[in-house]
Amino acid sequence: MSRNMRAIILTEGGKHIGLGHIYRCEAIIQALKKLSIDCTFIINGDSSIADLILKTDFTLKNWLMDYESIFNTNSDVVVVDSYHAPLELLKKITSESKLAAFLDDYNRLEYPPGLVINSSITARQLDYKKRNGTEYLLGTKYHPMRAEFWECKDKAINHQVKEVLITLGGSDMQNLTPSILNLLLPRTGIRKKVVVGKGFSNISEIEKAADPTCEIIWFPDAAEMKKLMMEADIAISAAGQTLYELARIGLPTIAIGVADNQNSNVKGWQSTDFIEFAGWWYDPDLKENILNKFDHLMDFTIRSKKSEAGTAQIDGSGALQIGRQIISRMA
Repeated sequence: MSRNMRAIILTEGGKHIGLGHIYRCEAIIQALKKLSIDCTFIINGDSSIADLILKTDFTLKNWLMDYESIFNTNSDVVVVDSYHAPLELLKKITSESKLAAFLDDYNRLEYPPGLVINSSITARQLDYKKRNGTEYLLGTKYHPMRAEFWECKDKAINHQVKEVLITLGGSDMQNLTPSILNLLLPRTGIRKKVVVGKGFSNISEIEKAADPTCEIIWFPDAAEMKKLMMEADIAISAAGQTLYELARIGLPTIAIGVADNQNSNVKGWQSTDFIEFAGWWYDPDLKENILNKFDHLMDFTIRSKKSEAGTAQIDGSGALQIGRQIISRMA
């Protein structure tokens, strides 16, 4: 009796580097399981990862230091999503597996033979070199979204802005949420929903800044995030992986750069006219820019166009597309 194909997925995440890698790997695992591939998920991360609400079992382990043990899993496919894995380790993974797949965001390395997957908005603008045995899956067609975002109803754009969603990543690493809440205090009549992740260390400051029109959403899962995005009129978001979910829903978004590696993401989404970019966390005029962008998005026509620009870029099937590509190469 033949066994199911087996895959091992290796990634990283935590309070200081964010959760984007983890969530997109979770999406790939959901797709692989739907396609009858057995999966093992290993995350190199800090203690904040232990409390993550994932729909996939995982092991918390520094696989960069203890990588020998990952080759004892009898896996057919190894998927790696890492900014820190050295080339020599990736070469070893390629040699020890039937197929290796590497998630990339900025052409980090000359990857060894296998699949290189860059689902970013700027993927096709990067200078990937053709190499024997290496195939590229590029563009938002392959962006892995969690299963809750595979199917989405059309978002209704309200004529009046009644609710804003504030989501600054899994840890709000730049401590922006309290100042944004204070900034929006004069905008009376608008409800504020604030997403707080497990990695937040500024909860007392957020609670102090919250007024009666503010609701704190504690540790929402993907289904709750989707619901929040469907209900809101505007989002204020970090400029990381969340932008892809916001675009999938079509929620007009004010984006803030909170990490240097978000630069290409910002430029790519700006070029689509989906986001209003308020600037970087260290910009002295960030607060003024946020308010200007917020007032700009009061206009119904502008928000409608922003929504259409977002949904035109991403259809939610990326994880399944990756899974089918993997299966086709294992046939």
